[in-house]
Amino acid sequence: MATFTVGTASANPGEVGRGVIPAGRAFDGPIEIPVIVVRGEHDGPVLWVDGATHGDEPEGPLVCWTLAKQVRPPDLRGTLVLIPILNVGAAKQATRGNPADTVAYDLNRIYPGKAEGWPTERLAWAHHQEFAAKADIAVSVHSGGAHSYLSPVIFFNATPAAQELAKAFGPGWDLLLQSISTTGSPGAVLAQRGKPSLTVELGGLCDTLPNRLLANARQIADGCLNLMRHLQMLPGRAERQGRWKLGRQHLVQAAVGGFWVPDVEFNFRKPVRKGTVLARIVDWYGEALQEVTAPCDGETFGMRTNHAVTLPGDWCVFFGEILQVIEDSG
Repeated sequence: MATFTVGTASANPGEVGRGVIPAGRAFDGPIEIPVIVVRGEHDGPVLWVDGATHGDEPEGPLVCWTLAKQVRPPDLRGTLVLIPILNVGAAKQATRGNPADTVAYDLNRIYPGKAEGWPTERLAWAHHQEFAAKADIAVSVHSGGAHSYLSPVIFFNATPAAQELAKAFGPGWDLLLQSISTTGSPGAVLAQRGKPSLTVELGGLCDTLPNRLLANARQIADGCLNLMRHLQMLPGRAERQGRWKLGRQHLVQAAVGGFWVPDVEFNFRKPVRKGTVLARIVDWYGEALQEVTAPCDGETFGMRTNHAVTLPGDWCVFFGEILQVIEDSG
């Protein structure tokens, strides 16, 4: 087995390496993406885990740091690459994108980026140059950030292996949705190369009280460890959820601006019929301007937590249409 290198981070078999992916220079110094490489003592897949693609989503860094502590090179087959904070400029401000970039704000919409593009495009390009060629499987950790809460859901990209890998995330991960992103995201870039990718969503800034934040990060980290056992990267038997709901996402948008008020009967992951009222957008006097309803039969897995709907077209509800229920035959 050869030395495995990502940016300036290198690890020989049985070692852990730390370094950065250089991404240019800013006014106050280098722009860098931190990297941890855990190299097993035996050949196996390269699993790549990204955190903080969006700077207002702290779950990803906690997941990466947890995995770095728990995954020991002597136990590992293959290589685990961890990017705790992909978008440092956004994380410094706890914002979705880097506020210093006034053109290309959302890192998760502009892949593969451009070597000579806007600042965030250059960051995407630097990351893309490393992960697209070196990752066999990618997991991108997300949450609702400053705007929403998302209950456990996995988006899988358009590759034959991705759905089965999503099923291998283990107990508590029963909602699996085909990614609607065909361009612009890291998962879409990997799909073009025939490589599977998962986007794992859980939490949001509304759910960052100490016990909740740590529990959410622990749940995602446990899913990654279960996936690694499924891939035979780690010893032990992978657990199975046993029953999965497969579907597609509908993103419900606002027709008007106003004050956001969830319906008193609302519950996450509760089956509802098309037209069920999920929330209302009201004016300054509490009068309803719009009833936000279920777009089809299915269940809500995410909802905005920011009360101010500032513009028509703003996102409101993340809704899952269930197309198939699969029972475990294994």
